[in-house]
Amino acid sequence: MKIPEIKSTRAQSAKKTQKADEPSGTTFTDHLAPATEPSSKADASGDAGPVVAVSSILSVQEVGEEANEEQQLRRLIQWGEDILDQLDKIRHDLLVGAIPLDRLSGLAKALRDRKTNISDPVLLSLINEIELRAEVEIAKYSRDI
Repeated sequence: MKIPEIKSTRAQSAKKTQKADEPSGTTFTDHLAPATEPSSKADASGDAGPVVAVSSILSVQEVGEEANEEQQLRRLIQWGEDILDQLDKIRHDLLVGAIPLDRLSGLAKALRDRKTNISDPVLLSLINEIELRAEVEIAKYSRDI
């Protein structure tokens, strides 16, 4: 295979720059001039905002998800505090000598309603034990002596 002769690029580039220096009918800036002049249509529609990067849009969505996760965490903390308050009241009732049936049934219902959303096996085991003990105490109220 024969390699063709390579011509010097310096001669060609000099010819091109001479052609570019010659004035022609229109220049690049002439084509831009109509776009830089304000038109009545552009004023009527208002100024367009700058183009926003996709990463900034995604970060806004992540903030929304983080806020939603934070709200869920707050609700779970509030639920846990309510359960602990109910258990404290039951402890107090045990010391007095009688636990009201509505308090026990309220505790059992609150535990049943939320335990489907719990994924921690240790916490789920603890909740099942508390619910079982509350159900046993409720059963004691309903048995005939």
